[in-house]
Amino acid sequence: MNSFLYQVSVVADCWKVMEWVTDKYPDHRVILWGHSLGSGIATKFLSELQEDCDMNQDENESDENQKKCDKIKNQESDTNQGISDVKSQSNIAKTRTMLDKILGLVLESAFVSAEEGAKSFPGVAYWNYFKITRDRIPRSLANIFPTVDLLPSLRVPVLLVHALDDATLPHVHSEVLFERCCVKGKRDVELYSAATGQHRYTSYRDQGAVIKIRMFIVQTYWKDAHARFAKEREERKEKSESIEF
Repeated sequence: MNSFLYQVSVVADCWKVMEWVTDKYPDHRVILWGHSLGSGIATKFLSELQEDCDMNQDENESDENQKKCDKIKNQESDTNQGISDVKSQSNIAKTRTMLDKILGLVLESAFVSAEEGAKSFPGVAYWNYFKITRDRIPRSLANIFPTVDLLPSLRVPVLLVHALDDATLPHVHSEVLFERCCVKGKRDVELYSAATGQHRYTSYRDQGAVIKIRMFIVQTYWKDAHARFAKEREERKEKSESIEF
């Protein structure tokens, strides 16, 4: 399969899963967790979801007055368009609900990008042995899952967990991701370097990683609950003041 089409396909799957979670558990919050290739998928999905919400918000703000004028002028002929607008608004609201449900992101054994990850893969020595396959696979993954470019712009807390003895995707990948976030001004990012765990077993073999992940999840949920409580309290206060007047 073409690498770009694969990226589009798996991200579309993420949208469907998140839609199902939103419908099935409307009152629950979500921590996204991506491991290895999944780290690129999770980051790409969240980036697209965030970008889609931002774009819809900008379009709504700029077109709102114009749409009102158009509907007044063409009230009788706009029945179908009105139905379309309602459906569009429903999709926008659902996308916003999906984004608001996601509180944080855990990336375990992450890569800088799919291309750089392929270069680090142990099998690269065999690919480079023959001239016909030399660097062919990494080149085919250019611009696919560019985590290093997308991660700094995410507006949720991020926890990077990577084992120092990872021979499949070396620890330096997460170091680069962490440093890029810091350079770009993203402060709600942490890097935990596990002493052991290799590539696949960090999240349950290294007890320090287990504790760190649990604390990240608890703290993220607590901050969200505190923020929602403060918002509700402020809304009740404003409502009571308006009633007094």
